[in-house]
Amino acid sequence: MPSTSQARWSAQGISEFTQDTLRALLDSQIPAIRFRGFATQAECEALVTAIDEDAFAYSPQQSPPIGRIGITQYGHRTAPEAYFAGVPDAHHAVQQLFSRAFDPVARVIAALRDVWPAAVEVADSERGRYHAGLIRLIHDYAGLHFDFVPIEGRGWSIDDITAQISWNLHLSAPGSGGACVVYDRRCEVEHEAVKADPDALLADPELVSDRPFVTLDSIVGDIVLFNTRSYHEILPCRGGRRITVSSFIGRKPDGSLVLWS
Repeated sequence: MPSTSQARWSAQGISEFTQDTLRALLDSQIPAIRFRGFATQAECEALVTAIDEDAFAYSPQQSPPIGRIGITQYGHRTAPEAYFAGVPDAHHAVQQLFSRAFDPVARVIAALRDVWPAAVEVADSERGRYHAGLIRLIHDYAGLHFDFVPIEGRGWSIDDITAQISWNLHLSAPGSGGACVVYDRRCEVEHEAVKADPDALLADPELVSDRPFVTLDSIVGDIVLFNTRSYHEILPCRGGRRITVSSFIGRKPDGSLVLWS
């Protein structure tokens, strides 16, 4: 395995969505995939209208604040019982909104099943089913971090995944900014010691100061997928709202894919 100082991407551009590119993304060989026109402008506007009649929740520990509808495994990483107890209400809240427009999670699962040779399901466990489909409103920015359950979620049923990516459907985009920047450097266990903020998983920018990167602009109706073990950040949003629906996708040892938020 190459050291963390070596580049991993074999290509620098953004790829289309196919079985081959999905496999390459899971293996950290390419920076990102863009699924263009995944949803129509009308579908996105309808879902935003439904969302605007609901209320976003905010974590007091998160700065700048990020609004969310749904529940996150990471936010409950030391309290799995509370997470699984909260999943039914989170699922109901999100599905109520989807029912008034369209269901992005079901559409993503269908798209994955069209190209992937193994099973694709929402993650499940002895404690219960996971939530998949987090709606987020980012007002400003999200600092440099990674997401990788085998490092940050030990003890969960999904901590045996061999790769972790995410999909983000952009429902509303700011006038400027709000792009996701993904760096060609992935987290390793030893990076635990160099985080600027262990609770938020914010990382030292020096880790990526000399690394190649790709910028994923917010385009309404498009889905972007990237490997969340790579360090990434959201640039400041200006002149509008960045509203997305997303979840993680993990590859299990048997090759199947599982989704969770």
